[in-house]
Amino acid sequence: MISFSDQELADLPVATIGQETDCPNCGGRHVLKGGLDKNGKETAQLLFYKCGETPYFGGFLGRLIPSLVAHQES
Repeated sequence: MISFSDQELADLPVATIGQETDCPNCGGRHVLKGGLDKNGKETAQLLFYKCGETPYFGGFLGRLIPSLVAHQES
């Protein structure tokens, strides 16, 4: 679970579909993609990127969410 106050979210950088973001998992950069709304249109309401075949949370409501390193069970 992750949560933000309205002010915390407003203070984050703006994020757009197609923007590149840094990946803490591989050190590379990946393109943000939008989720789909109920009409099948891509939207910046929920943004994600893929590192390899794994999707990661990238943004919410058009704001860039700081990337977290993926935790893998050993």
